[in-house]
Amino acid sequence: MKTSLSLQEEWHCFLDGLRSVLSCEELEHMARDHQFIQRKGKLRAHDFVALCTFLQEGGGQKSLVQLCSALALKQNTSLSAEGLHQRFHEKAVSFLKAVFEKLLIHQTQEARRLCPRHSLFLRIRILDSTSFQLPPEIQGIYEGCTGPGVKIQLEYEWLEGKVLHVDVEDARHHDAAYGASLLSTIQEGDLCLKDLGYFSLEGLQAIHDAGAFYISRLKHNVGIYQKEGDRFRKWEPEDFLAVLQPGETMELEHAYVSGKKVHQPRLIVYRLTEEQERQKEGQWKQKAKQKGAAYVTRRPHPIYVYITNIPAIYTSLHEIHTLYSLRWQIEVVFKTWKSLFHIHRFKPMKGARFQCHLYGTLIALLISSTVMFKMREWLYRKQKKELSEYKAMSMIKEFGMDLFQALWCSEALAVQLLLKLCDIIAQHGKKSRRYTKKSALDIIESLVIMPVS
Repeated sequence: MKTSLSLQEEWHCFLDGLRSVLSCEELEHMARDHQFIQRKGKLRAHDFVALCTFLQEGGGQKSLVQLCSALALKQNTSLSAEGLHQRFHEKAVSFLKAVFEKLLIHQTQEARRLCPRHSLFLRIRILDSTSFQLPPEIQGIYEGCTGPGVKIQLEYEWLEGKVLHVDVEDARHHDAAYGASLLSTIQEGDLCLKDLGYFSLEGLQAIHDAGAFYISRLKHNVGIYQKEGDRFRKWEPEDFLAVLQPGETMELEHAYVSGKKVHQPRLIVYRLTEEQERQKEGQWKQKAKQKGAAYVTRRPHPIYVYITNIPAIYTSLHEIHTLYSLRWQIEVVFKTWKSLFHIHRFKPMKGARFQCHLYGTLIALLISSTVMFKMREWLYRKQKKELSEYKAMSMIKEFGMDLFQALWCSEALAVQLLLKLCDIIAQHGKKSRRYTKKSALDIIESLVIMPVS
C-alpha cells in the first residue's frame, strides 16, 4: 500500500508538470499567441492538438472526413471537411511547433536517472537521424537530393531517457554539420555515441577538450598508422584479417589516423563473429534491394575499427565494441516512430497539413516516451525488472487519447489511468532475455565504475 501511495504521488507530480504545458487554458493561450485562434469558434485549441496527436492514428493516411468523424466522436466537436481543411495553415504549424518545443523543455526536468550517480558516465548521449521522402505534392518545404524529403535529427540521453535535441530539416543536409552544431552542449562526463555519418576528428577532439568521452567507428577510407621508431607503418583492413580470428579484438598502440597523422588515445580493432558477419551481409542485401545498384558497392567489411578516449583502467579493449552497441538503442526509438506511430506514412496533402501531422506525431511521441521512461525507471527501482521500450510504447500509445481526455477533465482520473497502465506494463512489458546477448542495462551494469569524488 505504501508503494502504491508513493507511486500515486509521483504521478501527481508528473501530471502537474504535464498540465503546465497541455492544459486547455495553456493551449488556448498559446494558440492565441500564435494567432491560430483569434476568436471563439467550433474548434478549440485542445481539440486541434488532440486531432494531430493521438486522435489522428494513421492520420497521415486518413481523409478529412475521417478526421472530422474522429473529432465528433471523441471531442464532441462538429466540423465540416472543408472547415477542417482551412485550419491547416502556417499559424497552425507555428502553434503545434511551439507546443512541441515547450514540451521538450518540460520533459528534461521530469527525467530520473536509471543507474546510480557513481557510474563513470554522467550522461550517455546517442545521436542519429531518420529521413523519408515526401510526395511531389509537398514542394518547397523540405528538400531532398532527388525531390522533396525530410530528415529528423534526434539526440537522446539513455540513462535518464531525456530527449536532448530534435530538429526537422531538409533530407539533403549533412549529418556531420548538425553534429558540429551540438558540440557547444557537451558537458564533462558525457559519453557521446554517434553514427559514422557524424564522424569528424575535429569534433572528437572538441569532445575530449570538454572533459567528455567518445567512442566512434573509423571510416574505412581513413588511413591507420602505427608509429614504429622513426617511421609510420600503415595498416590496411586486410592486414587485420590476417591477425584476427572472428570475434577477436586487438588494441593498436601508438596509433595515428588520417594523412595528417592525428594521434589517438586508443584505437581498437574488432573482427565480427561469423554470425555477426552473416547478419550484416543480410542487412546489406536487403538495403541493396531497397536502394538499388548505387548501394551495392558499400559492402560490409568484417573489420570494425574504433577510436576512443576512455581510459583503459575503466573500459577494457574487449568492452569497447559492446559499449558502442548501445548506439543501437536509438534504432529502437526510430522503430517505434515508424512501426507504431507511422510518422513516415501519409497520403498526398498540402504542406501545412503534413507539417501539422509531423509535429503532432512528435508531440505524441514525446509524451509517450516521457511516460515510458518514467515507468522504465520505476519498474527497475521497485521490481528490478528491465522494461522493453518497444512493448511499453505500444501499450502507452493505446492509452494516449484516454490520458489526454483524463488530463483535461480530472487529474485523479488521469492518475488512476497511469496506475492501471503501470500494472499492465509490469505484467506484459518486461524485456525478453537472450542468454547469448547482453541487454543495454546489462552493458551499463557491467562497466567498471568510479566513486563520486
